[in-house]
Amino acid sequence: MMRLVGPDLLTPARLSEALPAARALLAAAPPGPVVLGTESAGAFTLAAFAAMDTGRTLLPLDPRAPAREVAPLLAGAGLCLLDADPAARWPVPEGTPRRRVDPAARPSAWQRLLGRSPRIDSFPGCLSHLEGVDAVDPVPSQVALLLRTSGTTGRAGLVPWTGAALAAQLDTIADALRLDADARILNLLPLHHYDGLVMGPLLARHLDATLLRVGPRLVEDLAGVLDVAWQERATHLVATPALLSLLLRLGDDVAEVFGGRDFQAIVSTAAPLRPETWRQLERLTGKPVVNVYGLTETGNLAFAGPDDDTRVPGTVGRLRDCDWMLVGEDGDGSPGGRTGELWLRGPSVMTAWPDGTSPLVDGWFRTGDIATVDDAGLLSIVGRCKAMLSVGGLKVAPAEIVEALLAHPAVIDAHVWSEADRIFGERIVAQVVVEPGEDLTDQQLTEWLRQRLSEYKLPRRYERVGRILRGATGKAPVQPAGDVEQRLFAVAARVLRAPIDQLSLGTGPGDVPGWDSLGHLDLIDAIEAEFAIRLEPSDLLGLHSLAVALDLIERRGGGG
Repeated sequence: MMRLVGPDLLTPARLSEALPAARALLAAAPPGPVVLGTESAGAFTLAAFAAMDTGRTLLPLDPRAPAREVAPLLAGAGLCLLDADPAARWPVPEGTPRRRVDPAARPSAWQRLLGRSPRIDSFPGCLSHLEGVDAVDPVPSQVALLLRTSGTTGRAGLVPWTGAALAAQLDTIADALRLDADARILNLLPLHHYDGLVMGPLLARHLDATLLRVGPRLVEDLAGVLDVAWQERATHLVATPALLSLLLRLGDDVAEVFGGRDFQAIVSTAAPLRPETWRQLERLTGKPVVNVYGLTETGNLAFAGPDDDTRVPGTVGRLRDCDWMLVGEDGDGSPGGRTGELWLRGPSVMTAWPDGTSPLVDGWFRTGDIATVDDAGLLSIVGRCKAMLSVGGLKVAPAEIVEALLAHPAVIDAHVWSEADRIFGERIVAQVVVEPGEDLTDQQLTEWLRQRLSEYKLPRRYERVGRILRGATGKAPVQPAGDVEQRLFAVAARVLRAPIDQLSLGTGPGDVPGWDSLGHLDLIDAIEAEFAIRLEPSDLLGLHSLAVALDLIERRGGGG
């Protein structure tokens, strides 16, 4: 049986003792999803397993989410298990059963060991009064999990995961990462997040492995991450690129902990991983970095690594356990297509929204991501459909030009965007970072590209820069910005997925849905990259509005 190590220790013995009663609690609740809004890994894991064992649908929510954001999702809940803060703020409908999560209120033997009496109105304290029940046989076609999506594929809402889809996804992840019961996985993502839950408690249970967790205040205690990894001899780290970028600051400590004999691989997920971050981590630790691609609607299906033949920085590797094709602007697509929108179908790919409507086109799920594939079958995500350039009515993928520029031995980095053109609509512009001492003319660059690209894809103007500024997702801005405040708003809008006209200097966490714990880290990383500054730990803790961010940028010399 799986083991959870962290602030809420959950040993196999404790899990075996508490799980039957947790099943009883959930089985007796009225129909409707079981809503989980807690930062307690122990309580979350116990409730999640009980839901899976009783055929109840689990709906995990960010416990810091604004009330207005979760109100529609609470309307049909059958049971709410909430931390004290969301329990006080969220509008749980009258009559909906609820329990306040109190990790210290443990049932039966746990309480006796602590010398306390359990609180029967809290979870898991209430379990001491319940008679346990056995798990029911799973129904593969039944919805086991509802996960929120931001709508990057075109529609925001809840993504349903059936038992069969979850089982297929867990098999894919375990096989791709070569995981078994000996794995000790340190997962740094929030449990309400797809990669925090599926690559966390659910994967650990699937493998009978050990899951390692740290407290929710990661930015304040990066050293604590290393402590847990070292003490528990972690074999794998699962984190976002923003978190990995922050960990790189710890230098030799990271090398010592993640370069040890027990440790096997770093897994980057939930956002694009910058090639330079990827290479730095591998140089520092001597261990492979696995870049994972997927969507909440499809699961994680592409893996660059841990095998050498797929571990190529800048790519997402090869797709597994699914059919795929790249569909061009004209709608033509085939598995052999070289560039186009990535379409997927497979056992983990969603087939219907909760209201029964289908997101599929002729049986395929449109990801909205533009991808290219090389001769080795490795995919690179080069942008979103809406990010395509239009030159005289012809569509151009910026990443295709970037790839050709980077193939030049004297080009270190490149970025491509467009500017308005009276005749062609858009004119392509390229920024390039050239090797020191190299004198590379515009004509030489154009001739190099002309051998590799069609004439209409050639840049009409070049800019030489010392560095390409990038945000948390690894993407450069669509166009270089001027005014510091406007640049900050542009970064925040991109990272937090918020309309720029809804942002002000007073905007802070809770004012826009994207400014949650992960969004906070991504915003920090994006600000540092955009303004070429380094924020101190004390800065990170006090960044509670865009006004504070603007002040930090100017004080750290990033306004130039």
